[in-house]
Order: sequence, then structure tokens, then C-alpha cells
Amino acid sequence: MRGVFVALAMLAASAGAQVLADPFQGMSPQGRAALSRAVLAGPDAELERRYRAARERVLDVLVAEPLDRAALAAAVAALAQVNDELMRRRREALVDALASLSAADRRAFAEASRRQPPGATLGPRP
Repeated sequence: MRGVFVALAMLAASAGAQVLADPFQGMSPQGRAALSRAVLAGPDAELERRYRAARERVLDVLVAEPLDRAALAAAVAALAQVNDELMRRRREALVDALASLSAADRRAFAEASRRQPPGATLGPRP
């Protein structure tokens, strides 16, 4: 699991994000695995397709001449809606994973998280 964290940290650092030193420090292997699955879980294929399509729509409208501000606003709003769904599902997965942890793993995760700067992340934000 440490390798997964290192890969996420490298990605986040390259994106300029503050990165957690090791949010799994002191956790059991089972707790680490549960949180890693939640962090790495991707969206379902349909939601991922919708996100890519909405992003492409924003980019297509952005390069069109002349720029249609109303179309751009609508495309950005549609992308935000899909992104909100992605974030909602990620939050649910994280809450489910945290709720499945033992009391000792929850304490270890909380203690490691308290040592991190506010706004630190496990990886780049979409």
C-alpha cells in the first residue's frame, strides 16, 4: 500500500498540491487496504464517459470563433454537475471505508491527518 501512496504523492506534487506525508502511518494492513481501495476507486464507466464528454464540450466551445459566452457557461455548468457527482461518490466511498476501520485504525488515521497542513491531499484534485 505504501507504493500506492508514493505514486499518488508524486502525481500530486507534480500538480503543485500539498501532499500528506503518510496518512496510513500506524494503521493495520487491513485498514490501509480499505482506505487505499476507497482513494483509488475510479468512477463507473458511464460516469467517466459523461465527465470526458462534458470536458470536451467545454474545450470545443472555448476554441470556437466567435466565442459564445452563454454556450461556454452552459458547458461549464454541465461539467460542474458531473464533477459534483464524481465528488459525491468519492465522498461516499471514503466515508464507507472510514466507517469500516477498527477503532485503532481510525485513531491512527486521525492522528496522522492532524499532523498534516490544512488542505493537504492524497492526490491531485480534479
